[in-house]
Amino acid sequence: MKLILIGFMGSGKSSVGRTLAKKLQLELVELDRLVLKSSGRKSIKEIFERDGETRFRELEIAQAKKLKNKNQAVIATGGGVVLNRIILDWLRPGSQVIWLKAGFNTITARLKNDFTRPLFKNQAAAHKLFSFRQPLYRRYADTIIETDNLTIDQVVEQIRQKIKICLIIGDPVSHSLSPLMHNAAYKALEIGHGFVFLASQVKPAELKTTIKMVRVVGVRGLTCTIPHKTAVIPLLDRLDPVAEKIGAVNTVVNDHGQLIGYNTDWLGAITALEKVTKLKNKSAAVFGAGGAARAIVFGLLKQGAKVTVFNRSVEKAWSLSREAGCQCGFSNNLEPIKTMDIIINATSVGMVPQINQSLVPKELIRPHQVVLDVVYAPHQTKLLKDATAQGAKIVPGLDMLLYQGTAQFELYTGRRAPVSAMRRVLIKYLQNQL
Repeated sequence: MKLILIGFMGSGKSSVGRTLAKKLQLELVELDRLVLKSSGRKSIKEIFERDGETRFRELEIAQAKKLKNKNQAVIATGGGVVLNRIILDWLRPGSQVIWLKAGFNTITARLKNDFTRPLFKNQAAAHKLFSFRQPLYRRYADTIIETDNLTIDQVVEQIRQKIKICLIIGDPVSHSLSPLMHNAAYKALEIGHGFVFLASQVKPAELKTTIKMVRVVGVRGLTCTIPHKTAVIPLLDRLDPVAEKIGAVNTVVNDHGQLIGYNTDWLGAITALEKVTKLKNKSAAVFGAGGAARAIVFGLLKQGAKVTVFNRSVEKAWSLSREAGCQCGFSNNLEPIKTMDIIINATSVGMVPQINQSLVPKELIRPHQVVLDVVYAPHQTKLLKDATAQGAKIVPGLDMLLYQGTAQFELYTGRRAPVSAMRRVLIKYLQNQL
């Protein structure tokens, strides 16, 4: 989770940032402090007086670049950060930009005894600067908080009330396209100022603390990816009947403090598969025994397919097959998959950086088969490349991501998902990667 505070000098970015970071249990990063530390000077005023504003902006850019991949933080920026477009281009992905907006009279009153602001020495010049920057703050802001006549605690509460945070957690999570897809949907429905979808890398040991944070902060929706889909279950208040049957959760809705677990993975996989083939009475090999595999096995069986589970851990494969009521295969004997109709990789094998790996030998893939890989980064995994070379139909992981995401979006917002907008932004992203 990354929140960026912008606004004119004296708007309260540092003070609000400290309180907000404490309440959200996030790190506070003050960009001006980093600039000052890197400058070797004693104050921001001294940088301006001895080195000039141009040097200050150069240092600001250098420090912002170091924060490019900073997650789980509240970043309080300097008043002139909007003058450097490159800074916000670096910081904005996966974040929410909050403009703390205060009137010039309010700011003048706050700074009347502050002699450390180099650009506020001349009030007429400061007012001109203030007027010039207002449209720039508006351009970059996702959320605007009017801070006149509000205490710091009131401003923080306004932020919490205005922003409905949705969050994906995983380890790793930097590859996730969920923020891109969901934020595009918010924009399409013009609810982007009310909702924001962020990403946060959470290691298994941090999961319990993260769920506490979800409750304290009031996070509206929590998306769980590898390795949290089963581990999160004991930390929730209750499960949707389907998620309970699957035994895995990829979607958590915060309903007035009650954390309810759902599973939309099965919908994503089945919808994507049924675009290219019927499932009833088809035979399917599912590789994996984790949360994604559980969901897909459930969906296939629900649609009348015959399923065989393969996994590197035979014990886990047996456990899932017994629970689901399907067949168990053996990873040291994959010959049977040649006769099956559908092959599905429901593991992380093939994901960046393991892009040259696949659990399915190329020579076992046949032209009559449909091959789905839940991995979507890269778009064309080794498994999908091998399947294409063998003449099989392929279903990219991006299709599953889209359809599980539309179901998730509707649970988080109560609004019908703008599927075309979500698909469009994913396709555009992929085109830019080519």
